[in-house]
Amino acid sequence: MLISHLLLTLAWCSYGLLHSLLAMPTVKSTFRRLLGGNYKYYRLVYSLLALALLILLIGWQLSIPSLQLWRSTPYSRIPAAILTLAGVSGMLICLKNYFISREGFYDLFFEGKKPELRKNGLHRLVRHPLYLSTFIFLIGLLLAFPSLSFAIATAVIIVYTVLAIPLEEQKLIDLYGQEYLQYKKEVPGLIPRQLSNWLIG
Repeated sequence: MLISHLLLTLAWCSYGLLHSLLAMPTVKSTFRRLLGGNYKYYRLVYSLLALALLILLIGWQLSIPSLQLWRSTPYSRIPAAILTLAGVSGMLICLKNYFISREGFYDLFFEGKKPELRKNGLHRLVRHPLYLSTFIFLIGLLLAFPSLSFAIATAVIIVYTVLAIPLEEQKLIDLYGQEYLQYKKEVPGLIPRQLSNWLIG
């Protein structure tokens, strides 16, 4: 069981590193030279590959016998359901813009067009609402299914994402310039300002 969980940790870390590597400007520039006119499909292939690997990784994780960290009770199932529902709702709100319009769908799957900087909706509260919603969803799942394998996946995904955000934001600064710098000053990254002020006291 220990070996399988170590391999699972390595697999999630490798997935994150591959995801970041293929999104790096230098790597994308190399593929742009190699693919020529077909480079416009790079993001589509990148998205489909990421989805396929994610499905395989989750399927493997679910097949691994894992240690139960604590016993699930009604006291843990209620917050688990609330967090999971809130996380899914947030993710759907963030993703709906990509699927309700031709422009949004194109931005999601194809290279070559500069997308509009989103500052409305949940983006008024935090700069990365999709990441925040995903974290809430994962924590809800962990409360519902308190296994070591879920804890590993949740920890790796959250830590990897938090560490990767500065790199992503540098790309956004390069893309949008002063517009993004101003947005960054006005809107917090992951924790809404009202919640942050309440936590600080």
